[in-house]
Amino acid sequence: MDFLPIIQKTPEFFEKSGYQNPGDPNDGPFQHAYNTTGTCWDWLAEHPDALDRFNTFMEGSRDERAHWADWFPVEAQLLNGSLADRPLLVDVGGNRGHELTGFKEKFPVGAGKLVLEDLPSVIEDIQSLDSDIQRVKHNFFDPQPVKGARAYYFKHILHDWSDDHCRTILKHTTAAMESGYSKILIEDYVVPDQNAGLKETLIDMVVMVWCPGIERTRQRWIELLESVGLEIKNFWLPHGYTKGIIEAELKKIDA
Repeated sequence: MDFLPIIQKTPEFFEKSGYQNPGDPNDGPFQHAYNTTGTCWDWLAEHPDALDRFNTFMEGSRDERAHWADWFPVEAQLLNGSLADRPLLVDVGGNRGHELTGFKEKFPVGAGKLVLEDLPSVIEDIQSLDSDIQRVKHNFFDPQPVKGARAYYFKHILHDWSDDHCRTILKHTTAAMESGYSKILIEDYVVPDQNAGLKETLIDMVVMVWCPGIERTRQRWIELLESVGLEIKNFWLPHGYTKGIIEAELKKIDA
């Protein structure tokens, strides 16, 4: 229901803006519809009922797809070689912690190995979460406070932001990573160059009017991650899906 006024007002916004693709998180269809100058995230923090609806939506956003820990090679790519005294998985912008909860059900790691990060308004909205999962109030436009984790996981985060904003987020993450050990896992759509499907096309339109954001093709992901010193190791896409895990590590510097 919170999206409907935005969709209704989007044609007015495009007429006013000369039909330019929106890129400013403080000036898009969302701001036009709700007569505000803050971001959609600022607005959610100020409207608890809407925030609760949004968080509940995010908890159920996996639809019919299996949790990523069911098909991603977790043991080979994360558990093997992980250090006992380091966090294993940091869920950046992880909402109420549903992804970490699903991960822990399949891989019951000990206390302190899983870290949930999100804005204070989101963390304070959590009603129930495994006590072994550490909660950290964090804005990903600030320096990453958890250093040297095995993996930093982003689900449906980077598609909310322009390339420039993503570079800021990612640079804070790469500064906290340990070369040869840490990695980034991005769960998002990898849009085909041609004949994109209905789901990713609709989501592209939704994030455009809400954030504004963008869904990216394989080449755009490569260019974005390489621009902040990351190297993509693999695109893990379950058969028949265009959404999966993009696994990246810091580029090795030649001696």
